Amino acid sequence: MKSTWPLITTVTLSAALLVGCSGGDSDPEDAEASSRTAPATASAGEAAPGDSHQVLAKQEYELPGTNDQVTVGIKSLVVDGDTMKLTLVLTPEFSSLGETDQVSISKITDPWYLSPRLIDREHHKEYSIVSDTFNKRWQVDTMSNTTNGEPIIWWGIYAAPEDGIDSVDLRIFGDMPDFTNVPIQQ
Repeated sequence: MKSTWPLITTVTLSAALLVGCSGGDSDPEDAEASSRTAPATASAGEAAPGDSHQVLAKQEYELPGTNDQVTVGIKSLVVDGDTMKLTLVLTPEFSSLGETDQVSISKITDPWYLSPRLIDREHHKEYSIVSDTFNKRWQVDTMSNTTNGEPIIWWGIYAAPEDGIDSVDLRIFGDMPDFTNVPIQQ
């Protein structure tokens, strides 16, 4: 009669190795996805060291026809090969909602459709979010929620700049003021 002990040992060791290899947030987008609903420890612009909501610049917008406001902060714009990733921090301050009410990215930016444009004025070019053949945009799910008053991370993927530029202007919403000279990290 053969012993099953070597087989059980092999299966157990393999399972232990797989569990050990899969721990942690090694994928940066998974880490960002988990941080979308994590409360900030400090407000944008006054971020504590290591705070994922620290921003380079921010602007407040009032949603038309309401007393609701959203603060948009630029976290980063980073080139990685043929693409670049824009990361924003959105903080809803909705007087129409309570402090514990949930609000989605889609609701935060209503009535505008959140589709930030990167503008290279020097070369007369505009970069929009990459989409696939099924018109699926490479961005965070806009139905992701946060609590009223708490920041949430939004990100989108764009084509890398073609002309060796080191900054762009950023248009968040139609006729709202642009962010100017947003640095591109290479």
